Amino acid sequence: MVAQGRQYLQTAWWLSILPGLAIVITAIAANMLAAWLRIATDPAQRWRLTLDKPARKALKPASPKPAAKEAK
Repeated sequence: MVAQGRQYLQTAWWLSILPGLAIVITAIAANMLAAWLRIATDPAQRWRLTLDKPARKALKPASPKPAAKEAK
């Protein structure tokens, strides 16, 4: 079956490239999910999922400063 399809690969290259690309994307996604699950379930590695203090300050929206009282 593979030998019969070999003649189409030069004219219809997408018949082999697109399924191969789908396999690569699936493998990378599964690898990233497994790495995240390992970090999320290991108490010693849980710190990697939390934000550090400087990053929290950068993500925190700035609160408006109170207006200065007018002098009479």
